[in-house]
Amino acid sequence: MHQGFTMEEIQKEFLFVRGDIDALSRQLKRVYQAIEDAVHEQAREGADDPGVSGALGEARELGKELVEKLEAIERRLTMRARMARAAV
Repeated sequence: MHQGFTMEEIQKEFLFVRGDIDALSRQLKRVYQAIEDAVHEQAREGADDPGVSGALGEARELGKELVEKLEAIERRLTMRARMARAAV
């Protein structure tokens, strides 16, 4: 704010989609946990499927990559917004 930005400008230009990315990360964690719980429940019932655990691990890695890429994109867009604002 000391650089002349209003709160609205900071939220619009600098925080951009940070909240949405954080929400996506939290939602992915809930989905992973729900699947893990279901896998454990089925294993207790004797209906174990070893392929599901491996697939869940792969899904976790893909989710991590997705969040990291979105964060990188958000950082680049934020930097561009800052540079454009500084040029004005």
